Amino acid sequence: MNIISQIIEQVIKKYDFEKKQKEAKFKEVWLDVVGDKLAKYSSLSKIKNKTFYVHCTNSTGIQELCLLKPQIIDKINEVSGEKVVEKIHFLMK
Repeated sequence: MNIISQIIEQVIKKYDFEKKQKEAKFKEVWLDVVGDKLAKYSSLSKIKNKTFYVHCTNSTGIQELCLLKPQIIDKINEVSGEKVVEKIHFLMK
């Protein structure tokens, strides 16, 4: 491995670009995971310690998403190919 590759790898690790890249990917696939109706009033805010934080614009949306929480977790983990989420917290925006 040459010196430039090593430097790039260190920068990626230091600034946690891999995690940020995964978060961006899940924000993009949120629509596919929850569908059009639920995606209209919800969005993935952040991922921390295998917990997804989702902002919702109304309480009805939170109730619907809470009922679907196990299926959403399974689908996200399926899409990622690994267990990236264990919990989801829904927050009013």
